[in-house]
Amino acid sequence: MDKKSFLIDMDGVLLYGDQAIPGAKEFIERLREKDYKFLVLTNNSRYTPSDLQHRMNDAGIEIEAQHFFSSAMATAHFVSSQKPRGRAFVLGGTGLYQALNEAGYSFTDYRPDYAGSTFYCHQSRFFWPGRGRNCSCLWSSGSFNGKSFWIHSLFCG
Repeated sequence: MDKKSFLIDMDGVLLYGDQAIPGAKEFIERLREKDYKFLVLTNNSRYTPSDLQHRMNDAGIEIEAQHFFSSAMATAHFVSSQKPRGRAFVLGGTGLYQALNEAGYSFTDYRPDYAGSTFYCHQSRFFWPGRGRNCSCLWSSGSFNGKSFWIHSLFCG
């Protein structure tokens, strides 16, 4: 018996914006009929698997939350493998917070093991309430006080 599994990109493959790509619903239905395993991947770290499930359902494609894997989940897996049950300073969406929380991470701005952000270039201007400043961000990575980080560079004024 041949076992088949599928890794499927979400945006641009199953969805275009909030609309299902023609044939996407039927493709997922066919995977289910043949009892194939599948995982829907997204590099959008902003949303939780439940959010993604609702987004797909709204487009007419029924996919349960356990069939999604996001870049937030990959990030949580990676940092947890490097520093289990660590501390993170995070500026981002619910998807990243939930994934890190489920990986056993706590959130702090005092001596974090990691700092992370899920801002996108099209959202490069924002107000940071805790600092009372307008900020801009650019893609960057490196280290701070000997700790690795994956974050956009923040410029606040």
